[in-house]
Amino acid sequence: MNKLKIYFDRALTLLIIVGLAIYILGCIFFTYLVRVSCTHGNCVHGWYSKYNATERFIAMAWILGVPVVAMISAYYLRNHRRKRMISKLPAGKIILLIDEAITKNKYIHFSYVKGNGQESVRTVKPKYFRQAGNSLCIVGWCTLRNAERVFAIARVSNIKIVDFP
Repeated sequence: MNKLKIYFDRALTLLIIVGLAIYILGCIFFTYLVRVSCTHGNCVHGWYSKYNATERFIAMAWILGVPVVAMISAYYLRNHRRKRMISKLPAGKIILLIDEAITKNKYIHFSYVKGNGQESVRTVKPKYFRQAGNSLCIVGWCTLRNAERVFAIARVSNIKIVDFP
């Protein structure tokens, strides 16, 4: 399964590189078409007189559309790789669930072990992540204490996303 993901990432990267190469060649080709469309020198009106509206639309869609597709693909790849790398961490699945709760503006319900070993069940509306020393922590509004609290992710277990407290 892991090799399949690596091959998938490599295939997507190769697809983006090939797509950008085709885009560059297409832009060069359309630039050539504009240049040869004018019969008496370096003027603009030849583009409008020689090619019909459909041909001009196809050219502009190519020139404007391909970079948008490339940006969307790059965004997907970046997020896909980030989530995959985070999920490999010991607390990776917890981090991804908390991140999802933050983006969807939802609460999380979990078991938490305090520094003195006492266990409690908390419902928290997470706000953001914070580094405290060597520990990654979550800062959020705790409904049990009715205050903003900081929780070490290493001490969190049995986490689930809930809609309301």
